[in-house]
Amino acid sequence: VMDLLLSAGALDVFYTPIVMKKNRPATLLTVLCKEEQLQDMEMVLFRETTTIGIRRQKMARTILPRKKGSIALSYGEVLTKDVTLPDGTLRRYPEYESAASLAAETGLPLWQIMADFYKSSDS
Repeated sequence: VMDLLLSAGALDVFYTPIVMKKNRPATLLTVLCKEEQLQDMEMVLFRETTTIGIRRQKMARTILPRKKGSIALSYGEVLTKDVTLPDGTLRRYPEYESAASLAAETGLPLWQIMADFYKSSDS
């Protein structure tokens, strides 16, 4: 259901293990979406899960300015998300899929790609 929700435009989807009344284990499915996507998300949830009710709440969101970039490592390039903090500081994050793809291409472990990325972005 996560893939279907993301494909339908959800901003994010996550699962949380919880305990319901009578100590029954359950999984809380949380879907973050824009208000105009609400009906589409609910349709996916009712169609694809056993739920008979959905709780909703509105939230505010603060978004930092961001743009795409890249960092060249000695064995390849990693795509980045470059974010500007309110004080003007630039923070650079590796795109997971890009780092994982480079790890597969080079045979290096993902942790090594990430470590090299952060070493490179510090200099």
